[in-house]
Amino acid sequence: MQPLTGTPGYDPEKVIEDRASASYIAEYSAPKITLVDTKQFKLDKDNNLNNKIKARLGDIQREYKDLEDLYNFNLLVDEYEHGFIPVAGHVYYLYNHDGHKFLSLIEPDSFLLCKDSFVLSTRYNGQGFFERVGGDVHNERSESGAAQS
Repeated sequence: MQPLTGTPGYDPEKVIEDRASASYIAEYSAPKITLVDTKQFKLDKDNNLNNKIKARLGDIQREYKDLEDLYNFNLLVDEYEHGFIPVAGHVYYLYNHDGHKFLSLIEPDSFLLCKDSFVLSTRYNGQGFFERVGGDVHNERSESGAAQS
């Protein structure tokens, strides 16, 4: 503590200099002010933001891949002939019989003539494009058969 005014050894200039360089308020009874280290906060914030961006980018890449697959699947279906306008919600069957590719309403189990020529099943949705029918046991064969045709 600094000696009071009028005490021997008291230098008012020294008191002002000490107070300006102190890390606490100029009052002697005030608590010491400590600076908070914000480096960890900034690192955590940056890491969280980077993780969010990477996750969102991964989602966008998967969505793009799904759209690309849907587009390529519709290009594949467009290679098959059909003499009718597809109805939304109906399942159709792709056949490759003796080099002739066609789309049919007839299920492979009912179409005995072309049962072995069945490639895959597809559904025409209400938005105007074909989608794969999930769980089709013939889809594994269709991948290799469609790629070779």
